[in-house]
Amino acid sequence: MTRISLTIITPVLNGANTIEACLNSVASQRTDIAHIEHIVIDGGSVDRTLEVVSRFPGVRVISEPDEGIFDAMNKGIRLARGEVVGILNADDWYEPGALRGVLARFEWGGSDLGVVYGDQRRWTVEGTPYLVTPHHKRLKGWQRYLGMPLRHGSMFVRKQVYERLGTYNIRYTLTADYELTLRLLASDVPMAYLPTVLVNMREGGAGNVGTVIWERIELRHEAGMSFIPAFLLSVLISVKTKGFWKTICSVFGKE
Repeated sequence: MTRISLTIITPVLNGANTIEACLNSVASQRTDIAHIEHIVIDGGSVDRTLEVVSRFPGVRVISEPDEGIFDAMNKGIRLARGEVVGILNADDWYEPGALRGVLARFEWGGSDLGVVYGDQRRWTVEGTPYLVTPHHKRLKGWQRYLGMPLRHGSMFVRKQVYERLGTYNIRYTLTADYELTLRLLASDVPMAYLPTVLVNMREGGAGNVGTVIWERIELRHEAGMSFIPAFLLSVLISVKTKGFWKTICSVFGKE
C-alpha cells in the first residue's frame, strides 16, 4: 500500500446524472491507498447532485457559487491535504487501479518528481470509446502550441508544484487547463509518463467555440507566439476539429 497521500478534486454543477460513477471510481480504490481524500466543489447545484454525494461517506463537500470550473478547481487545490492532487470532473471516472499506479510511480520517482500523467479514454456522445495519448516529450518552440500536450484528467501534480507555479488562471474561462499545461512544460518540474489508461472522459461538455478559439489565440500569444501565427494556428486547429463554417462563424461572433 502506497504511503503518499492523495487528494482528488471534483468540480460539479448539476451533475446528478453522472457523478455517481465518478465517486464510485475513487471510492473503489481506497483500499489500495493509505491516505486518500475526495473533495467535491459544488457550484450551487439545483438538481440531486448533493443528494447523490451524501451517499458516499468521507467525501468533503463545499457548495457555494463560484466563478466557473477552474475557480472551483483552485478552491479544491487550496483545501487539499494530500501531497499529490488529481482533478476528476463529475462526468468522468478513473480506471480500476489507476490511482495505485500513479502513486507508485511518484514513490519510485522520489520527492523531486512533480507530475505523473498517462493516457485517456474518451467516449463520444454515441458511447464509442477511443484512446487519446499525450505528447509526452518536452515539446520545444512551436511544437508546444499545437494542442493540449498532456491529458488534463490523467495528470496528477504535487501540491508543492501548484504552490510554486500557481494554479489555474481563471481569466481563461474554457482553456485554463491548456494554459497551466504550457506553464508546466515550460518549467523545470520533473515529469513521468505512465503508458496506460488512467481516466475515462465523456465528450459533449458545453463550451462556446468562439470563446475557446480567442482564448487560445491569446494564451499562445502571451506564451511567446506572434499574434498572426497564433491566430492562424488556432483557427486551423479548430477547422480540423469543428469544421470550416462553424469555426468562421464562431471567430466572427455568429455562433
